[in-house]
Amino acid sequence: YVDFSDIGWEDWVIAPEGYDANYCEGRCSFPLHAELNATNHALVQTLVKVVGDVADETEVPPKPCCVPT
Repeated sequence: YVDFSDIGWEDWVIAPEGYDANYCEGRCSFPLHAELNATNHALVQTLVKVVGDVADETEVPPKPCCVPT
C-alpha cells in the first residue's frame, strides 16, 4: 500500500489517501502488439529499453511487464 502522506503528497493529493500498488509480472514481446492495450508508459519504456542509449547504466529502465486483463 502506498500512503501519500508517507511520500509527502498529502497536501496536493486530496483523495484517495493512498492506493494498492500491486506488482506487475510477465514478459512483453517487442514490438508490443495492439491486443495488449499497452499504456504510453509501457511503449516508451520498451523503446528506451530497445534503443539502450542511456548515459548512466543505473538509469536503464526495467523491461515493461505484461499481465492479462
